[in-house]
Amino acid sequence: MANLITITPMINGSKLGSYKVDVVGDGSGDEAGAVILDPANMTGHPAKFKIRALQWDDLGADATLLWQASANVQAWNMPKGISGGIRFSDTGAHLVNNAGAGVTGRLLLATSGLLAGGRLSFYIETQAAPTTL
Repeated sequence: MANLITITPMINGSKLGSYKVDVVGDGSGDEAGAVILDPANMTGHPAKFKIRALQWDDLGADATLLWQASANVQAWNMPKGISGGIRFSDTGAHLVNNAGAGVTGRLLLATSGLLAGGRLSFYIETQAAPTTL
């Protein structure tokens, strides 16, 4: 079996996107690098995207978002049992893919402590990024 990961596009436009991610643990263990967002599946197929905002609610495990590359790069960490959110776009900055060699543009999810019945739920707001980033 595998943990159940559901990604629901709320908005999947050519420049902006909003996605709800739900994970339910089935007892098979942690996620090590599940693909959460892939530019190939986004409207307009941007080479890269940046994260405008994140919001999470009382996660049942630690969750880390990673930019996929030859050596994955941590994008953001969301700790277990804490609700939170951040709107990077309000600060004039975005969470930009800074992965180096072998960058794919994909956003991955890794978990720690995901047990059977454990739940994660979070929203990601994205914006297509120029290829020069």
